[in-house]
Amino acid sequence: MDIYIMSMERKALMNRNKELIKNTFIILIGKVSTQLITFLLLPIYTVFLSTTEYGKVDLIITYINLLAPLISLQLEYAAFRYLLEARKKEDKQGEIICNTLLILFIISIICIIIFIPLYFITNYRYAVYLMIILIITMFANMLLQFARGLGDNLNYSIASFITGVSNALISVFLVVTLKKGITGILLAMIISNMLCVIYLFFKLKLRRIVFKYKYNKTLLKILLKYSIPMIPNSICWWIISVSDRSILTWILGAGANGIYSIAAKFSGVIVTLYNIFNLSWTETVSLHIDDTDANEYLSNTFNDIICFFACGCIAIICIMPFVFNILIGVNYVDAYKFIPFLILGSFFNIIMGMLSAIYIGKKKSSEMAKTSAWAAILNVIINVIFIKLIGIWAAVISTVISYLIVSVYRLHDVKKYVNLKVNKKKIVVLFLLFIFTTCLYFVNYLYINILSLIIMLIISYLLNKDIIENVYFKLKNKIKLMKG
Repeated sequence: MDIYIMSMERKALMNRNKELIKNTFIILIGKVSTQLITFLLLPIYTVFLSTTEYGKVDLIITYINLLAPLISLQLEYAAFRYLLEARKKEDKQGEIICNTLLILFIISIICIIIFIPLYFITNYRYAVYLMIILIITMFANMLLQFARGLGDNLNYSIASFITGVSNALISVFLVVTLKKGITGILLAMIISNMLCVIYLFFKLKLRRIVFKYKYNKTLLKILLKYSIPMIPNSICWWIISVSDRSILTWILGAGANGIYSIAAKFSGVIVTLYNIFNLSWTETVSLHIDDTDANEYLSNTFNDIICFFACGCIAIICIMPFVFNILIGVNYVDAYKFIPFLILGSFFNIIMGMLSAIYIGKKKSSEMAKTSAWAAILNVIINVIFIKLIGIWAAVISTVISYLIVSVYRLHDVKKYVNLKVNKKKIVVLFLLFIFTTCLYFVNYLYINILSLIIMLIISYLLNKDIIENVYFKLKNKIKLMKG
């Protein structure tokens, strides 16, 4: 009997890992290709846009990305979470989709009504573009979460690919060929998000159900009860993400924000890659958090993934001396010195993301807000006090400290729901490796950079041997089956 139970548990573990890897790779194909194209466009943007222009563009995009989920009342996340539980109930799926779209449509109308007088008061040059981008981004985000909630990760990936590639191609055409500058980038965002909405509207067959179900007050209360507590959390991260850029622009000018934004692009690469995995991770946690072996499974996966992405962070530090001058224009060379520390902040950001999935799985959205508030306050205080004294370094330090505080707090807080065991020995090894590679990064001598890269690759392989070999054999078997 014990052998049978162990066999069943092992089979369940294999199925969960298979599901996690499969979903990650499907999303990876669409997301990585998109991000790679966008990343390779940096040399073009840094040539055709001044530091001031790039600083303005980055600030606009940052505000849009953070305001969209805030104004939408985070309903897209509620839709995702409850669609997960309704995968075998078509009527329930239809009700969730119709009611969330109805509320989003009402929110959009309210935004337009508020926007019209504000436009004439402020007379801001890019106001109309911002309003259109905000509304279309809210709908794109909502439909993307519909796809995830319904388990249609393939169309989620394709829609993301369409958005990213069309955005890149259109922005290059408008910025490089037509010399449209900031306006060109904003127009590209509008068109690419519209293409995403159109694609998903037809692929998810929303036309069949959008008018089929009526307003359901009880359902909306359930969805809002889950989503509204996430708004304070979103505000906190809005403060953390935007305060750096806003205060930099306000005190030191858009040029300083442009340099900081370029430095953050490289640290953002690893976060983007993690966010791709996190889409599958959140789904897996939500579906299996109440399993009998959830504590062991979540602990093992948490430690493996943290180690894997920590090595990814360190790898970027080792690679940067070889590629920085190739990718970045001469006006942005000051960004080089900030990169390792922003990458450290990204590592803490990844830890937060892994733990957020547990809150979502347990439907404890309000707890996330509590863990973010002090970090947001501290972030602003550090920026306001120190930016005049140490410039861009204040923004870098405030980011690292904010993410660190939330990571440590959440590590302790989630133990109320899951007995999460952290491999402290691996964490110590990883921090020593980070310190070592960062020191060599600043020496920036060719042979030392090569040595640093080799050492990092060897240690990373040893630390992640099981994951690398597991993924390798799974891919190898998959290729064999495809050929056969």
